[in-house]
Amino acid sequence: MTKNSVVAGDYKGRGIVCGAKGPFINLKGSKTIFLNKQNIKRYEPVTKESTKDESSSLSLEILGAELLSSICALSESSQKTDEFLVAVEFIDESKCVINIDSRTYRCFVNAMLEEIPSKSGSAPQKKNHTLTIALIIAGVAIMLGLSSMIAAGNSLSSTDSDVKQVFDAKRFLVEEDGVARPKTMEEVVADLGEPQKSEDWNYQFGASEYPVKSLSYHDGNYVYDFYEGTLARIQIFIPATFSSKDTIPQMYNLDSGHVVADTPAAYRIENCGVHDLWCTYGDEENTIDIAYISYTNFFDDPNNPVMVEAGVSNTSENTWLEFDEKTWPEFVNLYTAHNNLMNAMNDFSNGNISSADFYQYCEDSKEYFANMSLAFDFGESDEEKAYLSAFESMALSDQMAAESLMKYLDSRKTSDLSNAQENIQNAVTAATTIASNRGALLAKAGLSQEEIQVKIEEDMSDLG
Repeated sequence: MTKNSVVAGDYKGRGIVCGAKGPFINLKGSKTIFLNKQNIKRYEPVTKESTKDESSSLSLEILGAELLSSICALSESSQKTDEFLVAVEFIDESKCVINIDSRTYRCFVNAMLEEIPSKSGSAPQKKNHTLTIALIIAGVAIMLGLSSMIAAGNSLSSTDSDVKQVFDAKRFLVEEDGVARPKTMEEVVADLGEPQKSEDWNYQFGASEYPVKSLSYHDGNYVYDFYEGTLARIQIFIPATFSSKDTIPQMYNLDSGHVVADTPAAYRIENCGVHDLWCTYGDEENTIDIAYISYTNFFDDPNNPVMVEAGVSNTSENTWLEFDEKTWPEFVNLYTAHNNLMNAMNDFSNGNISSADFYQYCEDSKEYFANMSLAFDFGESDEEKAYLSAFESMALSDQMAAESLMKYLDSRKTSDLSNAQENIQNAVTAATTIASNRGALLAKAGLSQEEIQVKIEEDMSDLG
């Protein structure tokens, strides 16, 4: 078969070129069609596996059973001569089989992984181990940037005098015997005056209902929810603008806490002087649409509402420092093991290690991360357990990534490789969460801003 050409289906006989903007099919005249996510709906390698699932095989759909069998025989020999057969379906439903060399194939794979807006949605990702090159680049690049994120993690504990306070959440806490509690409804009314509106309603949780009383102020823009006469939550419907996410807690006069959710739609922190602060973003950049300040965990677990999350931390500064001295080496181990897995993927993609060696490395990594995921049960307080949850998440994500890579080596299925990529990204997300939370932990340990910076800079050498 002719290399770097369309060998069957639509555009048969046309040549394929790997240009500066990616691979494309040379059509008549000066027309071209690029082989990328913007134009391709789905694709798959042409292998013997293509003949087994008639309902989903694109190769079988294009070629037919008899021709597919013949081409599969050629495909097996072509892999020894640096050629790859791929079945492609375009957005306009045209279909073809292309035969390309390894250089063009790598160009094709990278084009299919680029984030190009597509009306057809996300395209499936490709088989063959050269695809791992793109995964490695993404995984390692993010992890190499993690060092600077860890160094900047202490920003969560900083105080920015330029941050505009939009609400004082601690105004509604009362300290008794060294422990802060939420104000009662009588205390809130004494502070704010009579509400414009009062509403009784039932909060449904599972099969049970719990009576809640809500008091509204300032035309309903501030709603105070009470359970059994105690403040459980404040809802704020006044939009606010922030300069960076790190400053959001300060805007509500709250501590840095632990980030438990950071998505394009919402931002949530716990143990920040109250139970949690949950903000949903507005349509405009760096704007908060609604803020929820919960003083207890009532809306998470009304069967067991507790107030301690709204109180002052019971963990001493020395204990926090000892906790950091125990957890930091654990993070270094996770960080190193993750990057070692990325490096093994790189070696495999570059042909420096065999499939068998890479499979064994993934198997060893899977076992290592599985054991590590069980090693973070030493948190005693809720704050410590919340901090360690990101460690467990990182270990489990890397464990699943190694497992998905093993499955891919056995199956060469796109879905297994896609799962590996997703799990790698989850591990990186967990690592950045750990990095962000560490600065807040060191602040609780009583370190000044300057001391935190010095300690983090010294610890950077542990990451290599």
